Amino acid sequence: MNKKNIITISIVVIVLAAVLVSLFVFTSENDNRTPLPTPTPEPTFLTVGFSEVTSIDCTPRMGMAYPIAITLDDEGNETAALTPGRDGFDYQQTAMLNSVQAAVKLEGIIPLLNDVPDDELADFGFDEPLLRWTIHAGEQLYSLELGDPAGGGDSVYLRMADGNDIYLLPFDAGRPFARAEHEFRHLQFIPPYDSRHEALQALNYFNIQGTRTPFALRRMSEEEAETAPLMAMYQFTEPTTMFIESHYLNDLLFESFFTLGFNAVVEDDPEDLVIYGLDDPYKITVRDAHGWDATLLVGDPHEFGGRYVMLQDKPTVFHDRSGDFSILDIDYTILINRLFWLHEIVDVEQVEWNLGDTHRVIEYDEDIDTDARRIYEATLLISIHDRIDDDVPRGEHYGSITINLRDGRREELAFYYITERIFNAQLNGLDLGLTVHRNTIDDLRNRL
Repeated sequence: MNKKNIITISIVVIVLAAVLVSLFVFTSENDNRTPLPTPTPEPTFLTVGFSEVTSIDCTPRMGMAYPIAITLDDEGNETAALTPGRDGFDYQQTAMLNSVQAAVKLEGIIPLLNDVPDDELADFGFDEPLLRWTIHAGEQLYSLELGDPAGGGDSVYLRMADGNDIYLLPFDAGRPFARAEHEFRHLQFIPPYDSRHEALQALNYFNIQGTRTPFALRRMSEEEAETAPLMAMYQFTEPTTMFIESHYLNDLLFESFFTLGFNAVVEDDPEDLVIYGLDDPYKITVRDAHGWDATLLVGDPHEFGGRYVMLQDKPTVFHDRSGDFSILDIDYTILINRLFWLHEIVDVEQVEWNLGDTHRVIEYDEDIDTDARRIYEATLLISIHDRIDDDVPRGEHYGSITINLRDGRREELAFYYITERIFNAQLNGLDLGLTVHRNTIDDLRNRL
């Protein structure tokens, strides 16, 4: 069996087990039963209200059986708990309460047939019910079963367990409670910040691996940002150390990142990650200032859009059908601020240029002439040409530019030959893995 067929079969099985709605779409095109009598409405089916329910036990045809217990909190409000549940997951209160309420209310029930012989119950799907559930309400117990979709195509067969009277339940009334355990699970990749602004202030580290150009970046502290040679809030830590253009970071990284999540469970405890492309996945690692960190594993594209994803150390495969995975195509060099430094001229005390056979020193005081200002502006415009791999040999030292600031700091940009036209740039002794084109240097030399 090939990979595509395995994935397709697994998805179908999971949807049948999880949603149970897939079976609701069957029609009666091949139903050879005798036409059913016209049903008559019955206003009340169960003689119990939601407020009397203490728990409900659900056993779907496929998948995990689960109980939902109903209790009252200190303020008298109903709370729901699904135990035992899947380790590492929270369960959605509202969804569970709505499900129990729908399983008790059973709106739209209409009687269909009375005293159906035991040997004919299988014709209605009660030999393998879609769902069995038992309602506990004090001393009262109500056990019910859903059978196959009914002949009319808009209902499902219903009976009291061990009973021989058959009813019809409209699909709309059955969907809220004909659910698999994992549909109640709640998993959130990004912490529930109050706003996008709060999230951006808190998230301080991103690492994307597995792409053509993997990279990592961090948010600088306020003190670091104030003393940085560029006006920037983020800095690369891999594969180079360089400041980031925040505008591009918002557009290319953050906008995509905030769409990532978990829309549907595909498989728990998968034995074969290869079929999902999760044996060698992309990895997106994120941390925030409050101590939270997580790694999202991203696998192959899903045939219905999105991708297969997992949270590292959590053995559950999800389908993220709405995430923007263009985040995996980012070339980190696009995010780099093309300038090496940016200091206000009033903060500069002295600049020294040693470029080839050209040497000059300018003291910057209160009386800055036009020529000195233009030379300084050209110095700031020294910009990144391209990135360079670590294994490319660096040649001889060509020259350097040194800026001495009034607060005592010193910035040095040094250049080393790669070719006659391309220089490797090193800022404050750190090899950035970036290059400068000689045209930029020659333009500055012509002004000195």
